[in-house]
Parts: sequence; C-alpha cells; structure tokens
Amino acid sequence: SGGAGAKGSGGAAGESEVDAILRDAGVPMDDMPKTGSSNINAVVSYMLANGDCNGGAAGGGASLGDGEDVNVTLPEIRSDTLAELRDTLNAEVLREAAKEAAAAALMEDAGRRLHALLAIFEDAEDLEDTETLRNLVGVFRAIAAISDPHIIDMLLSDSFFEKVAGIFEYDPALKSNHNRFREFLKKARLRTVLPLRDEKVVAKIHQNFRINFFKDVLLRPMMDDKCLMVLNSLTFYNNTEIVQCLLQQDRTFVRRLFKVLDGAPAEETEAAEGGGTGDGEKVDEARRRRDALAFARELFDTIKMLQLPMRQSVMRTIFEDVPFFPCLAKVLLQEREPEALAPSGGGTGAEVGLSLSPPGVREPFGCARDRHSALDVLSTTLLHDPSLFRQHTMQEAANGVLPTGFPFASPKDKAAFTRLRGRFEGASTVPVAGADAPHKTPCMLFWVIRGVTAEGSIGCVLEATDALKITLDINGMDDVERDAFLELWYKEFVPWLCEPLIRFESPSPHAAAGDAEAAARADEELNRRLAGLGPVGVEALNSVLEICCQCLAQHKFRFKYNAIKMGVVRAVANILRLKNAVLQLTCLRFVRACIALGDDFLNRQLVRVGAVDAMMGILRQHRKRDNLLRSSLADVVSTLLEAAPSGTGALYDAYAAHRELLASVPGLQTFKAVLRRYDVAHPKPEAAPAAEAAAGPPKENGLAALGAYDEDSSDDDLGPKPKPEAEQAGADAQTEAKPAAGSGSGAAV
Repeated sequence: SGGAGAKGSGGAAGESEVDAILRDAGVPMDDMPKTGSSNINAVVSYMLANGDCNGGAAGGGASLGDGEDVNVTLPEIRSDTLAELRDTLNAEVLREAAKEAAAAALMEDAGRRLHALLAIFEDAEDLEDTETLRNLVGVFRAIAAISDPHIIDMLLSDSFFEKVAGIFEYDPALKSNHNRFREFLKKARLRTVLPLRDEKVVAKIHQNFRINFFKDVLLRPMMDDKCLMVLNSLTFYNNTEIVQCLLQQDRTFVRRLFKVLDGAPAEETEAAEGGGTGDGEKVDEARRRRDALAFARELFDTIKMLQLPMRQSVMRTIFEDVPFFPCLAKVLLQEREPEALAPSGGGTGAEVGLSLSPPGVREPFGCARDRHSALDVLSTTLLHDPSLFRQHTMQEAANGVLPTGFPFASPKDKAAFTRLRGRFEGASTVPVAGADAPHKTPCMLFWVIRGVTAEGSIGCVLEATDALKITLDINGMDDVERDAFLELWYKEFVPWLCEPLIRFESPSPHAAAGDAEAAARADEELNRRLAGLGPVGVEALNSVLEICCQCLAQHKFRFKYNAIKMGVVRAVANILRLKNAVLQLTCLRFVRACIALGDDFLNRQLVRVGAVDAMMGILRQHRKRDNLLRSSLADVVSTLLEAAPSGTGALYDAYAAHRELLASVPGLQTFKAVLRRYDVAHPKPEAAPAAEAAAGPPKENGLAALGAYDEDSSDDDLGPKPKPEAEQAGADAQTEAKPAAGSGSGAAV
C-alpha cells in the first residue's frame, strides 16, 4: 500500500519506488545511497548502522533515533490485557534497544508488574481459567526472551521460582499435559557431604539448581541462543564464586573432604548434617564416603571449566593441602574385592583375568560407580597437568610401592600361564595362581591399568583408557622425565597392560596353514575365546590395542622390543582373523603404526606371524565393498609406499604373493600401486639363448623383430623365432670349439 501511495503521489524525476517509500516514511535521503531494485541490502545496512527510523511505534512510542531514549509503553496488568502484553513483548524483543526499555519497564517499582502477574496466576488457577493460564505462559516466555540478568535473577529467587514453575505447568508446548513441577521442587532437598558454613555458597548452589531446571525443563522447547548464553554465564559466575569460597577462602574444607575419601570416621555432628541423618542416628559411613566421592567428581568437573589462572590456583591449593593420589588409589583398591577380579572360568580362557565378576558375587556398596567417579576425577587432574601423576608414580617406585603377587585364578592352560609369567622377567610384579597372594597394593598406576584390563564396567574401562593415554603422551615431557618414566613404565607396568593379549597369542592359524583342519580349529578356538569375553571384555581388549598403538607411534623403539617380547604382534595377527570389525580396525591401525616406523626387523615379524595373510583374508571378503575396512587396508598399503619407497623388503614380497587378489580390487589404485612398485624393484630377467650372449648385441633388425612381439602374447603362440645369420654363425663356431675345451658342456657354457 505504501508503494502504491508513493507512486501515485508523483515522486521526483528518476526517483525509484523504494526511494519514494522511504521519503514518505520520513527517512532522511540526503546521505542515503541510491537504491533501485538491486540495492535494497545497502539501504537496510545504512538504516541499521545510522538508526534512521523515526516512525512512532504503535502502543509504545518507541524510537531509534541517534541519541534518543527508547520508551516502551506496556499495557496495564490485567487478565484481559495479557494477550496484548504478550504481543507487545514479542514485538519489542526483536530490537536490542527495545529489550532494555522493556526490561526497565518490567523492573520498575521493585518488579511491580511481575508481582501482579503472579497474583493473576493464583486467581486464574483457582478459577481454572485455561485461556488466562496459557496467556501467562506466553508472557513469561517473552519475558525470559528479553534475557535481562536482573529479571532472570528475580525469576529464580525464592519468592518467585516455584510460582513460575507452576505457570509453566500449563505450557501447551510441553509434551506432558500433567506436569508436576512444583511437586518435584517441594521434594527436592540439598544434601551436603560436609556442612557448608558460608550462606552465600549455599545460595549460589540453590540458584545453579534453579538455573538448570529453568533451562533444561521449563524453557527447552522454545529457547533462543541469547537466553541460553545469559543462563550459562550466570552458572559460570556462580561456579567461580563457589570454588573460590570452598577451596581458597576455607582451606579446611578440602582437607575434611579428602579425609572422608580416605575412610576416616566423621564426627557425629558433621555426619548428621552432611549425610542427611538425624541426631542420634547411626552414620552410614559407606554412603557418606560415596557421596563425598560424587561431590568431588562434580567439584572437579566445575574446576576444569574455570579460566586458566583460576584453575591453576585451585589445583595448587588442592595438591598442597591433601594427599590427592593416595586417596584416589584407596578408593580403587579398597572397594575392589579379590573375587571381583578373579575370572569366572567356564571355558572362556580363565587364565587371562579379563572376564566379568562371577555370577552371584555382589560388588559391595556399588563399587563400580565409585571407581568410575575416582577415575573421572583422575582424568580431570591429568588434563590439568599429567606430570604430577608421573612424578607421583616415580616417587612410589623409589619408595618400593609396586604391586607384588597379584592373584589369578588357577588357569586351565598351564602353558599359557607359563608364557604369561615369562613376560614379567626383570619386573617386580609377577602374577601367581590362586587368590592367596597379597593384592591390595597402593600403587595408583597399577590400578588404573587394571581399570582397563580387568574391569566389569564399560564406563570404567573408557575412563581408565583416557587416563592412560594422557599419562603416556610424551609431548611436553623433558628428556629427563621422559627417560625415567618410560624406563619404569616398560619394566614394571607394560606386562600388566599386555596381559589380556596372551589369550590370543596361540593357537596360530598361520602356523598351521599347511593343515587346513588345524587352521580351521585354531580359528574356531580364537572366535570361541572372543565370544567368551562379553561386551566389556571386547571393549577392554580394544582399549588395550589402542594404547599399544599410541605407545608404538610415540615411544617407537622402546615399545618395538616389548611388542615382540610380549607377543603383541602375534596376537594382533590372530585378532585380525576374528569376526569383529571393531577389533580388526584397531589392529589395522597397529599394523600401520608398525609399518610407519620403517623397521625391517619389525616388518619381517609382521610377515612371519601372518599379519599380511590375515589382511589379505579381510580384503578377499571386502574387496568389492566400499566400506571402512577396505579403506583401512588401503591406508596400510599407502603407509608402506611412503615408508619404503624402494619397493624391496619382506612386506613387498608378502604382498606380491597375493598379486591376483590385489589386481582384482576395483576402484582403488593403491593396491595396484604396490605391485607396480614391486615390479620396478624386481624386474623380470629376459630369457636369451646362450649363443646370443656369446655373439654380442644383436643387430638393429633383431631388435625390431623383438619389438614386434606383443606384451601380452607368449612365444609359444607366435612359434619359434628365426635366428639371425650372425647368431647362427656364432652357434656353429661354439659347437666346433666344444671338443677343444676338454671340460664338458658346463665349461663350454
């Protein structure tokens, strides 16, 4: 309509329709860029940059001129004006300046309008006025979309929050029509492990709980990014103040917390308040200790979100005041009973100790959850500074704190158990059969390894794997620390890490390749052992292989010797034959890491144990499929081409033995490239008559005759070649000279 009016009024000569609309709307046109139909974006950008929009806003008189205040007129708060108020707020939140004006209007007179809205809610709920209740939901959604910290702080206060949650019970956008938010909030209680003496800290904790409830439950269906950013900022600032008050202003709090983790009995007054028990009741020390560990986990999750200077200061305070790692080690070893570590047997390779706890064995007090929390706290600490854990481990070794005689169930396969003990030559930790040996060593690193290799929870396996990967990362280590720690690691701890692989070291299908029945029996036995592991055991085995890949890639020659001594290479070759794609991919990464080293001895070991044959078996199954396994096999070949560009070596010979298979892989040229590289390095000798060698190089017509033969044709198909005259004469002369040589045909040749 504006365009029609402007066009009918007759604008200036050469003035476009857009210029006429803007001029009639009161926009100054002196400095405005020429518009036209192709320059609308320039006009809009100019208007937004200069604030040239002086038209009055309906119902509010808001203006966005330079230097002018924006006034937002809100309707009077009544039941019949809620729809108008909702529409006004939804219109004003589109502009930042109008947001500030609307927030000021809502907060004037100590939030008089907000209090009036809550009064309307109480009356509407008593009258069961559904329309008014739904309009109130829309109003409070628009108020939250303003994203003003002062308004959100008021909505989260004690006098407001429960009623605001009651309003959102009638939100039609929520899936459930029978939400009981207020009932949940009345039942929710703050349970503290230790008494919190600072009321400010308690208030911040309550506010964080309400922020999360407000964000995740009430506003989740229709929450914009600005509101989410404001709520996250409030949570961050609250967490900073909580950590500051708990760990820096009150230095005794962290000491008391770690005393509980250490298993020391608490005073009855603190236990009554912290554990939620009444005066005179018996304190449940196990539950109190578990709650302390859960609190420590949340505390460290909060610490890792702080800024770097603050995080360094807090961590320094913790390590100065408490024995951090011994307390965590006590959590890992005290909750772990010997029978929980003993394998269940039943024909599943009990000599390895990788199985779950036996049926009927109840882990006391939910120890898997406690170990998971302790490992999570350790991972957070390692992300801050892994050298602290390495120094603690070396200090324990210097003091003689190493695991000795860890128990294993009596193995069925005595030879396998003997091989297992042989891996520990020179180490202080030697496994023994039976459960009579001492097992509760306080060595922290040992229990982290057992969290990978002998755990009944996938969560604990993953947490322990992450902790070991961070610990073994040599990036950032100085030379002295690296040499000392790696020497200790490979002498005392690597045998325990590689222990699960012993069950897959034998039987070897590759060793029985000449006997088809023996090879089939070996494959069947390996797959039976894999099936006996269960999901947790398979994940543990995969984690061990991932850690081995990292050690081989970063520690290089240090792990190369142990990979052969511990039987890792042979086990990898056998696992490649198993029917498990995840384990096969991890083994392929290990083989690629071996090839990337460019070590001829390690390459010969890969060929000798049958790793190449196993990979060719995978390729035979997936050569016509475009999947991850075939791509990983191509990646291994690409690594070989880069690490050994000469085309010679045991690996090239092993690949060339499968020439027909490699040449038949469609789509990928990588497999054919390894054959071309091998052929260049190993040219085929051309068959030539003995007389030709004696007569010297052939004449030009002889070369032309040889070149006439096709590459793909054979001599038999073409018939015998005619001999040149010079060649025939040389042959006759050689025949005449044979009797004169006097030493037989061998001397003549």
